[in-house]
Amino acid sequence: GTFKPKVGKKRPAYYTDAELARLWPELAYRPVYLALCKTAVATGLRIGELAALTWGDVSFLTAEIAVARTFTPAIGITSTKSGEPRTIDLTPQALAVLQDWYAASGSPAGSTATATRELIGSSPPSAATR
Repeated sequence: GTFKPKVGKKRPAYYTDAELARLWPELAYRPVYLALCKTAVATGLRIGELAALTWGDVSFLTAEIAVARTFTPAIGITSTKSGEPRTIDLTPQALAVLQDWYAASGSPAGSTATATRELIGSSPPSAATR
């Protein structure tokens, strides 16, 4: 048979604090991207997992995110890469980002938004439903 050498796994590349300090002002005019990027940095969630989150997955009370789904373009919502749901503990920084995002995106007056609305592209539920 043909011998194929094993390809070593690439080490992940991380942004430095200096790089992040330059990135945040560049995203200031795009608040959804800013919140997504800050949440990704603070939680380690994959972009597909972030895209599939709903406000119902976020618990401000226990400072946790329940991750059970991922979004893949052209496929849609599926189970996560591991196939196993998991809970992410939120750091104070991540909790603050999500609380600010929740407050900034606001619910329109008379909204019937529920706790299962997506974080991206929709308004969060009113405080009364949390």
